[in-house]
Amino acid sequence: MITPNPQLTDPAAANTVFLVMAEARLPIVANNAAAGMDPVKVINGTYAGWPMLISEYKSSATLAKARPWTAGDLPAAGDAPVSIVGLNILIEWGPTVQGKPPKLEAAQVEAMNELIKTLDPYLGPLLVRTSSPLVVPTASPSPTASSSASAKPSAKPSSKPPKPSPRPSKKPRD
Repeated sequence: MITPNPQLTDPAAANTVFLVMAEARLPIVANNAAAGMDPVKVINGTYAGWPMLISEYKSSATLAKARPWTAGDLPAAGDAPVSIVGLNILIEWGPTVQGKPPKLEAAQVEAMNELIKTLDPYLGPLLVRTSSPLVVPTASPSPTASSSASAKPSAKPSSKPPKPSPRPSKKPRD
């Protein structure tokens, strides 16, 4: 049986990402949405009791230009405690406060790990910036041929047709 690849392509739609979360039965509720230039769409919702923004940018390049940071960076003052980037989608979760973003409680860490696990097959590899440690899958390198395994060249095919095998004799058997 062939398993379909769920990976979305750039540009992915914010609506599709929201539906992935809903189909996974994650506790997310959409409050409203807004359309614009870039981000093209923002879905304002609530996930596990905290505010969540799902922003769809025109492309991953425009998102990277608008929000230049790398995975592992800590959120700064005024940022959400968790930001996730996958393809052209930015997900921000938690309250934005003037000071340092709050650390996540155990239940919030569990909720975010579940969200990340759900989104990774669709949007991965994910870049995550967080105030608390989370489980983020890492992209595994593509398999390469081992340098110790040497393939021997096969014999060059002949341009002559193969000789027919001898015909069986019609003599009766003893």
